[in-house]
Amino acid sequence: MFPKSWVYDRGGRPVIYGPWSDFGILPEELRWRHVRYEPTGEQVIDFTWEREWRMRCDELPFSPAESGNYCAE
Repeated sequence: MFPKSWVYDRGGRPVIYGPWSDFGILPEELRWRHVRYEPTGEQVIDFTWEREWRMRCDELPFSPAESGNYCAE
């Protein structure tokens, strides 16, 4: 919905995919980006197809023009 450069300029970053055990070794300031990724075993957990990006914020003001005109006015 938003150009990646627009998201990046506002602090957005791609998630960090890894096993749950990696969460604890990430620095506190990066943990908000972690997404569990465990492609083997009895319960496969793989959301890599989403290619998710995240922003750490409570509110994200934007105009319809900034969203590629996908927003209703």
